[in-house]
Amino acid sequence: VLAFKLDGILIGDLIYDSYLSYGYATMPSIDKINRYELFNVMQSIFYNRRVIKHIVKHYDIETCLVAHTVGTAGGVFSRYLVSNNIEVWERYSTLKKHRSIKTLYYSAARPDMKYVKFMQNRLGYFIPLAEKHLNNRLKNRSSDWGAQLPYLRDKRVFYNRQEFSKNFGLSPSKKNIFVMLHAFNDFPNSFGFTIYRDYYEWFKTVLNIAQEVDSVNWIFKEHPGAKYYPTKDLDLELIFSKINVSNIRFLNKDANFNTSSLRYVADAICTCIGTAGLEYSAFGVPCILSGKTWYSGFGFTVEPRTDVEFKKILKNIDKLPRLNNEQINIAKIIALFTFDIIEVTKFPDP
Repeated sequence: VLAFKLDGILIGDLIYDSYLSYGYATMPSIDKINRYELFNVMQSIFYNRRVIKHIVKHYDIETCLVAHTVGTAGGVFSRYLVSNNIEVWERYSTLKKHRSIKTLYYSAARPDMKYVKFMQNRLGYFIPLAEKHLNNRLKNRSSDWGAQLPYLRDKRVFYNRQEFSKNFGLSPSKKNIFVMLHAFNDFPNSFGFTIYRDYYEWFKTVLNIAQEVDSVNWIFKEHPGAKYYPTKDLDLELIFSKINVSNIRFLNKDANFNTSSLRYVADAICTCIGTAGLEYSAFGVPCILSGKTWYSGFGFTVEPRTDVEFKKILKNIDKLPRLNNEQINIAKIIALFTFDIIEVTKFPDP
């Protein structure tokens, strides 16, 4: 499905992610798929294709402004427009201009290198700002509702590994690896490259490795917004109820655990493309990604390119060092740019 093209334009990832949006963590084999929901996705794809082809044929368009470049509407429109040499402007806090399908996978939250270099040359000014913002973010002072969910003030903050280990029955002598689970049906292919076809396949891979590697503690943290992305085909509570391994724990979305604890108790983070990988890199915690995201490629994340490489890193994760000062500073700069300078709530619609 992911490789499917229509009129020579890649559409498969839009089909796949749109099917998941019906409440699925993964797309099963064709004999088990919900054909009615897949039909609805395909119907929407072909309808929007017909509309945009008609518009392109009958109107002289120079630029199109869109709010989203994913899904069966925004995704199809954007890809057909740039394929016909029509520039697409993506509305974020700023306007990101697209002239090819390739750039449609580039997040509007990703800073251009010219801004990164500008800030790197002025660390004395920007690092204190970044540290102030990150501290406020972890204290739930962000204006971004999504950023508030992990840091609810009624949840407990663990300030040292002994306290954390005792509370969850883990060995304090082992490193703590936090696996930050995603909202499973939240468009896993929207940023392009990813080792795994969806977040469920990634999760199962990590869980299998965790059951083999007992040299570290594995803490699987459910996404704080999971209730807004329900899945019909995945029950995390059921999966973990069947796992009786002393060094594996599952913290569901209701657990009495404030995510800001990670700055004190985490030794590494494993995420596909999640926000926590940037937040805690700024505190020196190394992060292993399995896909391209807006903060990858800046030198402070571990970025395997294959399933084999990813598994090898996980099997040796106890040897993963903390980030150095240069990496931490770059992470802080990217965090400041993304979470503060271009934070969307600062740029309301007119």
